[in-house]
Amino acid sequence: MMSVYGNSKHLEMKEVKFLSDVKEAEFIVEEDEERWRRICIDGDIITVQKGARIKIKVCDGVTVDDGSVLMIKCQS
Repeated sequence: MMSVYGNSKHLEMKEVKFLSDVKEAEFIVEEDEERWRRICIDGDIITVQKGARIKIKVCDGVTVDDGSVLMIKCQS
């Protein structure tokens, strides 16, 4: 978590993956310890309850000057 708060250094870590071709993802958080239930959503860190079902759907992407893609979440 220190890397997340340290100017987004976590994005440079080999353990952190960015999958640009994924349009939808769903998972259930089953971790007992709160520290493993923290999720980064567009730069905000949230802690979810054990058993939380997380579903993310990408509606569109916007390319910025450095070539990175900003993902925009939509609701259905």
